[in-house]
Amino acid sequence: MMRNRAASRREPVRGYTLIEMIITVAVICLLAAYGIPRYTRTVLENRENLARAKLSMIASANQMRMGDKGSFDTSSPFNSSSLLVTEKYITDQEWVSEAYNYYGANNATGSDCVVARARPKRAGLSGNSFCADRLGNIKVDTLSSCNQPNCVPAETASFSGLAAPTAPTLIQ
Repeated sequence: MMRNRAASRREPVRGYTLIEMIITVAVICLLAAYGIPRYTRTVLENRENLARAKLSMIASANQMRMGDKGSFDTSSPFNSSSLLVTEKYITDQEWVSEAYNYYGANNATGSDCVVARARPKRAGLSGNSFCADRLGNIKVDTLSSCNQPNCVPAETASFSGLAAPTAPTLIQ
């Protein structure tokens, strides 16, 4: 009995070798090791920049409220029933954030420096906390940078509830 030579020959198996697969996985791991930290850092920086912008807007609104009503909003954290929202100094879109909670001044009389604060909702994962002072400065919230009494010099305290600056005298 004669065998058919074509039937007994095996066709070559198509596919990738183990070496090719290992090299491909190694290249993908190197790209991920470089790209993922860079991506997460960029996302974190964008969240912090958005928080600073919103905090600046909230601080300005709280300054306007101090000028109009004589006291700061001390809501902790802001919600739709906060004074700045109900009195139409800011809208819901200006303080709602998926990454940060926003807080009002430390006290209503303005006896300390902080006008508003922003803190991450998930500590450690969402970035730094920030505070805004009466001069409009946005700082990273640390004990030394945000809890200073008397942060406004007398000559710049025009609308913060402190003594008004004196008018300059003309010399003739």
